[in-house]
Amino acid sequence: MKRLAFNGGEISPAMALRSDMDAAPRSCSLVTNWNIHATGGISRRHGMQHLTFTDETQSRIIPYIYSAEQTYLIEIAPGAIHVRDADDATILATFEPTDETPWEYTELNKVTWLQINSLLLILSPANPVMQLKCDAAESWSLTAFEYTTPPWQTEDYRDIELTLTPNGGGIYTPSYAPVLDSEGDPTAEISPEDTEATTGDMLRFSYYTDRKEAFDKAAAYSEGISTLTALTTSSKISAGAKLAWRDTTAELDQQFICIKAWNGTNDFTSNYISPANYPENFDRADFLASDGISTYGLTAADNFAKGARVTFHQGYWNLYYCIRDFDGATDFNGSTDPADYPRHFCRGIPIGNAIPSGGKWQFYCSGTWYGTYEVRRNYESGALTGQWEHIGESISSVGSAANNLLTGNEEEKESYLRLFLTQIRFTKDGDPAASLPPDYCQNRLIVQPYRHNMQLTVLADGTLEDSSPLIIPLTSPETTTDWSWCAFNSRYGFPSIATLHESRLILAATRTQPQTLWLSQTDDLNNFTTGDLDTSGMLLTMSTATQAPICWLLSRNEVVMLGTMEAEWIIKSTAGGAGLTAANARIFNQGRNGSMPVPAIPAADRVLYTERGGGRIYEYGYRYDSDSYNSTDLTVFADHIAVNAGGITGGDLIKKPYAAVVFTTGSGQLLLMTYNTMHNVNAWHRYTTEGAVQSVAVLPNGTHADRLYLITERAGTRRIEMMCSDSDTYTDGLEKYPYVSTMETTAFSAPDYNDKKAKPAPVQAFFQPPLPPPSAVQFSTGGAYKPNDRLTIVQGWNSVTAASNWHTMPHIGIQCTGNHPCTILAMQLGSPVSS
Repeated sequence: MKRLAFNGGEISPAMALRSDMDAAPRSCSLVTNWNIHATGGISRRHGMQHLTFTDETQSRIIPYIYSAEQTYLIEIAPGAIHVRDADDATILATFEPTDETPWEYTELNKVTWLQINSLLLILSPANPVMQLKCDAAESWSLTAFEYTTPPWQTEDYRDIELTLTPNGGGIYTPSYAPVLDSEGDPTAEISPEDTEATTGDMLRFSYYTDRKEAFDKAAAYSEGISTLTALTTSSKISAGAKLAWRDTTAELDQQFICIKAWNGTNDFTSNYISPANYPENFDRADFLASDGISTYGLTAADNFAKGARVTFHQGYWNLYYCIRDFDGATDFNGSTDPADYPRHFCRGIPIGNAIPSGGKWQFYCSGTWYGTYEVRRNYESGALTGQWEHIGESISSVGSAANNLLTGNEEEKESYLRLFLTQIRFTKDGDPAASLPPDYCQNRLIVQPYRHNMQLTVLADGTLEDSSPLIIPLTSPETTTDWSWCAFNSRYGFPSIATLHESRLILAATRTQPQTLWLSQTDDLNNFTTGDLDTSGMLLTMSTATQAPICWLLSRNEVVMLGTMEAEWIIKSTAGGAGLTAANARIFNQGRNGSMPVPAIPAADRVLYTERGGGRIYEYGYRYDSDSYNSTDLTVFADHIAVNAGGITGGDLIKKPYAAVVFTTGSGQLLLMTYNTMHNVNAWHRYTTEGAVQSVAVLPNGTHADRLYLITERAGTRRIEMMCSDSDTYTDGLEKYPYVSTMETTAFSAPDYNDKKAKPAPVQAFFQPPLPPPSAVQFSTGGAYKPNDRLTIVQGWNSVTAASNWHTMPHIGIQCTGNHPCTILAMQLGSPVSS
């Protein structure tokens, strides 16, 4: 007995006599309009259900998954984007180009996409990156993707000097001049590409700032400081006022017994004011405060006899600065504490001005002082009325003075820094100015020089407007060779592919930089600022023999996989399991097959890409046996299937009820591949239908089988259809076009089956379920298909051919038509018949 499964799929005619190959006993010479199961059986495909017509003469569909319950179909046409309902394909929203955001997808085959949470990025080499977004209320929007800091074409110094001359109001006039060599000759020519730009283009102009400090002498920030007991309805405080609020609830009294007489003239050490600083003279104790001597700090003039009871009051003034006029008649809310009025008072007195920072900073202090300094940052204008984030605090507590230096680095995102004095100790005379840190302590915020990147936008008259996230106006002309145009514009092109890797957005492959990748900062997908931090953005350019563009790009596990028209590559960290950074990112070549500019399909931990020419599909991934990333040809035994169909043009992955990849082709038929890497199943088969299939997309459907959507062209009209996976419909489209399911195999070929050795034996097929009469099942042994001679196909083994002698290339075929299901689990040769 010889049994045959079908999970080898359709194989090349060149394999017809290769019965010595493992794939032969489970393969077919033709599988059309059947589904192949990874377990070996085949079942008739379901029909294609008509959903709606589309008025677009050309378009493609892509999936959008908001949640497990909310999925949508996105139809992209040259001049329109339609959001369609997943159940009936009705249009929920339509977007067309506007003057503010022009786009036109004339080359639909070059459109790619990337979904990030509820954001769908749509990319095309001729158009800005667009973002389609849905909110929880199913409200849709389409806008241009906005960059906090865009990718720049280069980070290198230029041979052309650029000078900005301020015109006032953040407007600058640019001028260009070549750098001169030692003999005074220009080192480069000024090309139109360097100077000509269209309205809206962006330019980076970089220069180094000066070292700056925030420091005031005590006399400066004590001037005008006043005490505040309570806010009331009659309070009137003007913006700019400095307030000291005595927080009696924060007093921490400490009680001591003098165990050895203490004489301030001999025993006092400057700035050590707590009895706890003198353990030979004072010991902690508990007693009624009224029984002791109160002090806010020991001095050289104090004397205490042995047995004296001393209560040390550790209180603070909380300092506030009025940022908006306060009128108790209208602003009082019942609280007497200024902390409860953040709109009118900020906590702390600002020391010096706000300082822009894009690098390292330090809070420096020395000497002995009592209080608290805070360093805060702001990403807006630096005004005190803005939102200030606490990033550091230095405390010198009453009774235990200390010098706590603070350091930080704002390279990740440029910001304004401010220094605030928020607390000082209070003394018994109630004068807050007397408790301010002395000048000799040198308490100050120091911001080191850093590279400031001006972001400039081209205006209609050719001048440049400063549109930086943080604006630092120039007061005089500035010249630099550190400048660059934005990498994405109408002159250079726009990114054609994108992926998400380790919380970074990667954009790649413009027309003028086909092998360059721009990586955003970590967890900041709109910010492409480069730098030395592990979280900084990156600019990576491949070094290859040609300028073959990047065709596809996908993140899998710890690496970024990509393919050009000549080779396959990975981008990975050279620092073991560390994340990808500018210091450890490297690009490695992993093969020389080359790719088509067709989006690769992620499948498990592998990637499926279309080989250059569109005739083969490769599986690309890590192989433990070679400890490298390799490509495996999944069409090696079916090298005819894509070529004969006009080449692969696109595809998607069906995950339920089993994994299968579906591909569109130049001929309009669908190619499918049942795919199971664990069991080495990649079984090719095909769907044919009346007309042509032009685009496909797959959407999940809860716990049910995934939905396969199609754009078809039938009888001169374009339609959106869906495979009827949950129904028993076996016709296609609105017209109910019938189709034929055909399976043909030569897998019974074997050296020992020929007309000299083999005894007559029947061929049997196991059908499930039974097919009632009149069953439209026909059989062939190499010639015309003939109806079966049974009225009913029973569940179980049914004879396909009568017993006969065998030759070296037997050809067995089964066809099924009509509106009913059919499943064949296996075929076999029956027992030989005695001659």
